[in-house]
Amino acid sequence: MRFLIQGIKIGSVVVLTALVLLGARGAYNYATDHGAKQSNELVMFTISSNESTDDIANDLKAKGLITSTEYFRLYVLANRSGDKVQAGTYRLPKGLSTGQIVNRITGVAPVTAVPAPSVNVFIKEGTRLEEIPAILTAAGMNKAATDFLTTAKNVPPMNTTFAYDFLKERPAGQNSLEGFLFPDTYRFTVDDDSTTVIKVMLDNFGKKLQQARESVPAESRSKLPEGANSSVYNVLIIASIVEREAAADSDRADIAAVYYNRLRHITADAPTLLQSDPTVQYAVGAEGAWWRPITGDETKTVMSPFNTYLNKGLPPAPICSPSLKSMIAAFSPSNTQYLYFVAKDDGSGTHAFAKTNDEQNANIAKYSNAMPAGMPTSPPGMMPAVPTATKPR
Repeated sequence: MRFLIQGIKIGSVVVLTALVLLGARGAYNYATDHGAKQSNELVMFTISSNESTDDIANDLKAKGLITSTEYFRLYVLANRSGDKVQAGTYRLPKGLSTGQIVNRITGVAPVTAVPAPSVNVFIKEGTRLEEIPAILTAAGMNKAATDFLTTAKNVPPMNTTFAYDFLKERPAGQNSLEGFLFPDTYRFTVDDDSTTVIKVMLDNFGKKLQQARESVPAESRSKLPEGANSSVYNVLIIASIVEREAAADSDRADIAAVYYNRLRHITADAPTLLQSDPTVQYAVGAEGAWWRPITGDETKTVMSPFNTYLNKGLPPAPICSPSLKSMIAAFSPSNTQYLYFVAKDDGSGTHAFAKTNDEQNANIAKYSNAMPAGMPTSPPGMMPAVPTATKPR
């Protein structure tokens, strides 16, 4: 009798095991052959770390990727796939069978890569390099923002990563890309790195540089404006200053002419310094106040090669990313004898230009609010009869 009972028990276990296996096999066949309703729609599906099979099944059903959570659980159980599920975000087409879904989320079958979201990034005209990381961060491009400045400030004239001919015109030691990252609206993905971002901007700059050069009359295209010393890099420096000085497009060519005329020292009493406020602003700019107003004392005390109130000639590098309009103005300055300009106080955003010291003083008197209180009077080394006329603006 005891042996009979033991035999019955053993037989029962075998039968139950067979039934389980048959049931699992049936579930497998059903899961393989029956998925959600066929559709071409792609669905984003995310699995978190340590998420349970029940949670995954419920999420899949909620998104319309499976029709039965029970069959999903049976399939995972029968195939011992529970500990093979990989956390991550998937792009799954509706209509996959349960088996196909499990194969994808366990790495058995290749998964369609989920493209990173695309974003628009607007770089405004007159932006300096240090301002760009915050713009990238605001757009969700943290990867590019992290090392953007390190990359953009360490590009020797001769390099292989950014092998552009226009970068080779920079003098030795000028490794920054300041001025070369063209201001525009760009389309990136949030996963793009700083090298990708910079290459796209440099490609754009190259096209705009060609446009600016082609804007020059054909008969004059072979030579650069006098005062640029045959250097496109110097023209770019002028363009960057024009960008920060000009508010009205109609003034850009005249402002460029003022600086070229000062560089050429076109008359015996012409100012020998550029005296551009934005160059000093660039020198003193800091986080949160990259372009703050400067004081008269700062034009005399800021010891920087960018202080054009103390140093003759051009600053050593561009001070911002100039627009195409400013680049065109720097390549094609107006044919004038202007040496001075001052902002009008009539709300037009334009400037009054002058050829002589006396004309400049008359303009200052006319636009009495043009010179803010505390602005410089007579920088060192100047010879004008009326000190306030020494400012170009």
